[in-house]
Amino acid sequence: MSRKYKTLKEPAQAFAEGELKGYYLMVDNDCAFLRYNGAIADGEDESSFRDEKNDEARQWYEGRGYADLVNALEAAGIPSRWC
Repeated sequence: MSRKYKTLKEPAQAFAEGELKGYYLMVDNDCAFLRYNGAIADGEDESSFRDEKNDEARQWYEGRGYADLVNALEAAGIPSRWC
């Protein structure tokens, strides 16, 4: 499967540019993925709408969780460790 975002830097840029308004990055110890927390379209069932948006967003990016975060911090010059 081809992902829309290949590295953590790409969704970070998309967030900065407002492209991912209504989404957030869910970071777990061994994975990271995008989730939807934006507005619900008029007339839509909230649960079904969010499920659909989350399924779509999860296809855009799948990261390595805390390992990605540590790499980003190190790249910014912040010493860190993943435990």
